[in-house]
Amino acid sequence: MEGGGRRRAEDTSLTCYCFLVCVAAAACGLMAGFNIGVIGGVASMPSFRQRFFAANANTSCDYDPSIAAKVTSAFYAAALFSSFLLSPLVKRKLGCKVSMESGCVLVALGALFSFSAQSLWMLVIGRCFVGIGLRLLRQSVRQYVSEMAPYRHRRALGMMFKVFIAMGRVMAAIVNYSFHGIKGGWDWRLSFGSEGVLATVFLFVTCIFLPSTPKHLLERGKPEQARSLLQRLRGVDVDVEPELRDTVCAMTQDGDLPLLKLFNRNYWPHLVMVVMIPLLRQLTGAKVMMTFAPALLVKIWFSKDIAWLSDIVIASVNLTAKIYGAFGIEMFGRRQLFLGGGVLMFLSQVVIAIIVRVQFGWSLPGWYATTVTALICTYVIGYSCSWGRLEWFVPSEIRSAALGVTAFVDLLSEFLVALLFHPMLCHVEFWWFLFVAFLLMLIKFLVYALLPNK
Repeated sequence: MEGGGRRRAEDTSLTCYCFLVCVAAAACGLMAGFNIGVIGGVASMPSFRQRFFAANANTSCDYDPSIAAKVTSAFYAAALFSSFLLSPLVKRKLGCKVSMESGCVLVALGALFSFSAQSLWMLVIGRCFVGIGLRLLRQSVRQYVSEMAPYRHRRALGMMFKVFIAMGRVMAAIVNYSFHGIKGGWDWRLSFGSEGVLATVFLFVTCIFLPSTPKHLLERGKPEQARSLLQRLRGVDVDVEPELRDTVCAMTQDGDLPLLKLFNRNYWPHLVMVVMIPLLRQLTGAKVMMTFAPALLVKIWFSKDIAWLSDIVIASVNLTAKIYGAFGIEMFGRRQLFLGGGVLMFLSQVVIAIIVRVQFGWSLPGWYATTVTALICTYVIGYSCSWGRLEWFVPSEIRSAALGVTAFVDLLSEFLVALLFHPMLCHVEFWWFLFVAFLLMLIKFLVYALLPNK
């Protein structure tokens, strides 16, 4: 307690206003998850493939995998550009709130281009707008929640963003199931249009309800407004002066280029870890299972309705596992979760490869398809409880700059996976699953040898 009966900011509990603000900002993760589900589902709709992906007789697929790869990778190429150049500039000059609003506008614009696409170039432009907008949102939301939340609640409130991404994936699966099969090509158009509606709703929320952060107000020379906002966030009986001084001190150190410190010899082990973790995550096949699950399900099921329902089940399992993984990290530790999740993922990939090898290119019997769906769910549980949570948790314990490096490497590897998945599925077939299972085994040994538990 401070003099006059006022509590220090670090001793205060989370106020209702601060909780609502952080939840509203983290809910923007719905758009990121919704996009993952929509693009995976739309790419599996026959009307969409017939319009944009010409059939290729040289593969076992009924579409041209090279065109599909270009469309899906355009999103990540634009996100890379945004992460490297645009996002830091917008956040530094305009603040997190304006950056989030800009992201919503770009996502809505990209959804409009995709909804009205008459040619491949309109579709690619739409995906590029969405990629830039979501990258602005991802980086801004994390920083916004970090600047608004009390120190001891930042980790818990920051985890909500990942949970909302999983919720968005469930929403997209439901939307895809509701719209698939509509005649005249409206199924994929309505799925893309739903993304624009969601972005418009969040644009309204960020413009009307979310305030600027105290740090941004201080940077704009408005200390009284920053103090008033911080008092409202922490409570009227809390002394916010120490937190204000800490914020000003942190602002003066922003010019020290913390990213360059990671290249100091003392930080080389940390740099290796923040680069290798997102890179190895992509080599586990997670991106394929989470984004392109509809493509696999539509291929193996007799009934397309059941295939889309299976996607809803997988997305729901992912959401449940994400919530459990958020608490499991404190119960079991990092390395145990990495290794345990890796075992589940490895076994799932091996059995899926065997089943797909038996009847690749044909609709499998019902019990085969049910088994593959269950194996994908098992894989998702292993991933969500380990790599899906720990990819960002470990770098956040090193330096804030480590999160930026992790984000860039993650985007680069996702771009390469999106570029290679469709050609590999059509040409390599079941060997792709065995290749990923082999990589999982290697990754398991690397994690055991290099990653400390605490």
